[in-house]
Amino acid sequence: MDQYTPFLGVRRAYPMAVAGTIVHYCHDHEQGSFQMEWEENAKMGESTIIYFPNIQEVEEATISLSPLGSSYKIHKIEDSSAGYLEIPTARNGVWNIVLPAGKRN
Repeated sequence: MDQYTPFLGVRRAYPMAVAGTIVHYCHDHEQGSFQMEWEENAKMGESTIIYFPNIQEVEEATISLSPLGSSYKIHKIEDSSAGYLEIPTARNGVWNIVLPAGKRN
C-alpha cells in the first residue's frame, strides 16, 4: 500500500536536522536518488541527520560526501526498515551528499 503515489510524499528521504543552513535538497522517487547541499556551521556542534525509509538501500549505495575525508554513520531504527544517516559536524563550509539513482525509496 505504501508504494502508491499518494504515499510517496510521506515515504521519502529528508533532512531531520542540519548543522547549518540547507542550500538545496532533492529526493527523486522515480530515479531513486537523493542529494543535499548545506552550509555547515561548526559552532552548532550537532550532527546533520538524514532520514531514509529504507536504510538497507542506503547501506548498499555508493555515498558521495564532500568535503573529501568526511565521515558518516548509518543507524537502523529498531523493528523498522527505516533509519538515518548521521554526519558529524567537522568544519564550516559547503557540504554535499549524493546517493546516486538506484532502487531506493
